[in-house]
Amino acid sequence: MGDDVFDILNLPTTAVRRMLRFLRYPDLRNVARAIPSFCSLCDDEYRKVDREFQSRRDFKWTRFASSNDEESMAPRGLHSMAYHEKECAMYAFGGEAPDWRLQGDACGPASFNDLWRLDMTSLKWSRVVVKSSPYPLPKYLCSMVVYKDELLIYGGCRPLPRHGSAMHLNEMHIFNTKKRAYRILVTTNDGPSLAGHASCMHGDLFIVHGGVVSTCEVSYRVSVLDMVTKRWFNAPLPGFPTVLHYLATSHIPSFMVGSSSLVVLREGCLLATGENMRDDLPENTSILFIFDPKDPEGVDWQYKLIPGIGRWWPPVGLSPPPSNRNFGGIAVMRCDRLIRLISLGMPQKGSKDSRCNITYDSVQKRSTNFIKHVRCILEAEMSRREQVRRYCRENDEGEAERSAKLSEIIENDGIKCTLGHCYLSTLEAQNCKEARFATKPRTMDLVTVAVTLNPQAESQRSTPLDEVDVAELKLRLRTMIAQLHMKYYSTRPDVLLSPNLPSRNSSFRRMVAFTADIPLGDDFDPMRDLNRIE
Repeated sequence: MGDDVFDILNLPTTAVRRMLRFLRYPDLRNVARAIPSFCSLCDDEYRKVDREFQSRRDFKWTRFASSNDEESMAPRGLHSMAYHEKECAMYAFGGEAPDWRLQGDACGPASFNDLWRLDMTSLKWSRVVVKSSPYPLPKYLCSMVVYKDELLIYGGCRPLPRHGSAMHLNEMHIFNTKKRAYRILVTTNDGPSLAGHASCMHGDLFIVHGGVVSTCEVSYRVSVLDMVTKRWFNAPLPGFPTVLHYLATSHIPSFMVGSSSLVVLREGCLLATGENMRDDLPENTSILFIFDPKDPEGVDWQYKLIPGIGRWWPPVGLSPPPSNRNFGGIAVMRCDRLIRLISLGMPQKGSKDSRCNITYDSVQKRSTNFIKHVRCILEAEMSRREQVRRYCRENDEGEAERSAKLSEIIENDGIKCTLGHCYLSTLEAQNCKEARFATKPRTMDLVTVAVTLNPQAESQRSTPLDEVDVAELKLRLRTMIAQLHMKYYSTRPDVLLSPNLPSRNSSFRRMVAFTADIPLGDDFDPMRDLNRIE
């Protein structure tokens, strides 16, 4: 063991940097702790990732599951999750058993009150054993946040047996992750009974927004709990609705239950976002809240409606809408200069799915055939150019004009794609082939892929591609072009950064990540500069 450590410590700095490049954030932190002499190199890697954060939107899926059933969490939905940064772990609480409605009218929904922990270093789930009361009630649609290294669990929905209505809760538990024990947080006044709400911590303020207070009533208010004084109060928002029937109209949006998020943009600035519950608004809209953190109860809050465009929001011109329109929540990634909102399309199952499996399989077949058609055209042209270069036929008549063409426009089966810089010029190809591996250029950074659909085409009417299908098609086209670049231009293999999705699981293939970026900076004023989420 000592010899192994000695060899690692004596590796060249270039080799160490190369190895660190393949590590995830938790692994980098562990390396910095285990080998203090590598701390500066790990810090350099942190800064490099932070710089690349704005331009890199690559996602690679890794599917993992425990081989031991005792270590596997029971299938569930509508559970709550929170990331504990100091422990580098994800916690999951409660939830509802899936497909309970298919068991018949005699069975009520099953809910959970267990707590699970996902170690982000080993990527292993483990159940958190709590040996003593008080325990939270089994429930779902509650919120969970991290406050001073403890988990704060609030609200939720407690189903009653058989034909009873669900009971909405206002209980609050705090879980100490080191002692592995719950305690009830006693407040001077009662908070709202909510389920499916969004929450966040802003200093010592626990802030909740939205949710439902009963089967038919939706909450619009913003409620705040001061963790120092243990007192609840409603945010002073003049002209802002409080509680309305879910069918009532309002200029203020209400968000889908359990899938909205409350994001802290900066001190005194919150963003409530998600998918709108009502369809009467022209655009899916988020809400920007501005308040005085020194006196959040005495000074009126301000709000601004922020329109949203893109795949998060209801697609235009598709009826019925695709089943993955609904999103299961929004994750937040942030650096010093940027906040990135990330969400996954959530497919539905069975008869609830407006896109049956037959339609989905036909769409996938149509996309695959189009990619094969594009590949044949690109590969034939790249092979021809390689033969010209190999046999020194650059001076043939018309060859200079043909080789100067770097882009391609291909139309087939109602799909038109414009591939920018899919070919390399003769000089670029020669330089790429002659360059050493570490200095080879990233040719895919120059490639642009645009896909448009012809709504009048017969294939589009019979097997329509929605926005998610187009996004998947663009990713597959980029992967195919990267493979051809490796074959004909000897490019670097690490350009293959498209999602690694299992082809045998069509449901998982429908879960596509979409992002929206919000810039940050000293000169950025959200009330003035944040006018659209795209």
